[in-house]
Amino acid sequence: MPNTVGSTSNPAAPSKAKVFLRRLFSFVVLWTVVVGGLFSGNRFISDGLFLGVVMDELRSGEPRQGDFLIRNLVGSDGERGSLAVGEYLREGQTVQFHLRDALTSAEDLAELLGRYREHGRASAAKGALLFSCLGRGAHLYGRPDHDTDLFRDRLGPIPLGGFFCNGEIGPVGGATYLHGYTSSFGLFRPARPQ
Repeated sequence: MPNTVGSTSNPAAPSKAKVFLRRLFSFVVLWTVVVGGLFSGNRFISDGLFLGVVMDELRSGEPRQGDFLIRNLVGSDGERGSLAVGEYLREGQTVQFHLRDALTSAEDLAELLGRYREHGRASAAKGALLFSCLGRGAHLYGRPDHDTDLFRDRLGPIPLGGFFCNGEIGPVGGATYLHGYTSSFGLFRPARPQ
């Protein structure tokens, strides 16, 4: 009979006690960071901790930028040792905790825009739209126009319009999702001659 997810018939599989201890240790560390952050007034932890879910488990190699769908942690249950996440999860799915901060966010956007420019796509762009989360901008960076300034710095003087959102649409792992705390750009280029 084939093994199913969660089966312990595989002799190389960790015992239930080891799995329990790993989960307990992970939860205790996370709980200490979150609760410690809340009681010390550290808004960085209480406002910026998220769970990233790998959306293409079949892609080879370690997960990298753009492979994670970032979701809110919406609650916890200390008695059960569980966290509530704003996403449906499957057993065995790869997840990773993420912290949202201005420096990492700026580096992430700069890398993405830099890759777009390196592929030569920006030179043909005639205009662009920016849909940016209300949680970005001056709230995150301490000054207005961070994302538009970075866009112009990396891609040049492309006409750019847009607005702030409470949910942005963009791709992860070859599919489109509703995101939070992101900036989504749409660039317009002339159609290729047929």
